[in-house]
Amino acid sequence: MKTTCTLVVMCLSTLMAFAQIRNTNISNRNLSQKVISGVNTQNLQKTNMKELIKMPTTTVDPSKLKVKTYSSWEITPKKLRDKDLYISEFFGEYSPNTLKVVPELKYSGGAYQAWTFLKLKFRAEEGAEYRVKIKLAPGRYFRGHRILAQTNGRNTQKYNVDDARDEVLIVFRGMRNQEVWIGNLFDENSYTAANSLDYIQPLAIQSINIDKIGD
Repeated sequence: MKTTCTLVVMCLSTLMAFAQIRNTNISNRNLSQKVISGVNTQNLQKTNMKELIKMPTTTVDPSKLKVKTYSSWEITPKKLRDKDLYISEFFGEYSPNTLKVVPELKYSGGAYQAWTFLKLKFRAEEGAEYRVKIKLAPGRYFRGHRILAQTNGRNTQKYNVDDARDEVLIVFRGMRNQEVWIGNLFDENSYTAANSLDYIQPLAIQSINIDKIGD
């Protein structure tokens, strides 16, 4: 069962909806709160939605799903740390079955949706190739559904949601102090100024798998 709390009151004795997961003594019950601001993407919150739609989508060769793996990590709502991989920050809704990355409603000359991210850290091998598989809660992810993600500490990229698999595939080269940012869901085919508050949607994650697939 899902529980919630406000952004003002600390509820460390219960599972919470909006939280930052600290990197020390991580368990499912020591969640504390913090809103994540945009990644470097300091400009992301100001990005015009039409500009975001024009941004090219990063494609990943499906053959990357079949390659040999050398080491693997997995994060689920019931396992917030796996070896050196952990969730360092998370703004969203927690339940035993999903980690839901929820956009934040803000007000500045009117209401608007602000991007939020789930942030992972682990000790990657610099230059090695890694694959991320984000398994989503079953749904209807039509053509045009995308997520934002960042793997290099600087640039945010746009990735497709595979409707047949209910998952997102990301491949990147490792770097020192590796971080992986996973952002909200959005449907670039449905955006209009009239529905801008519904354009950025929660991303419901069931599991995140990271595999080293090459040197």
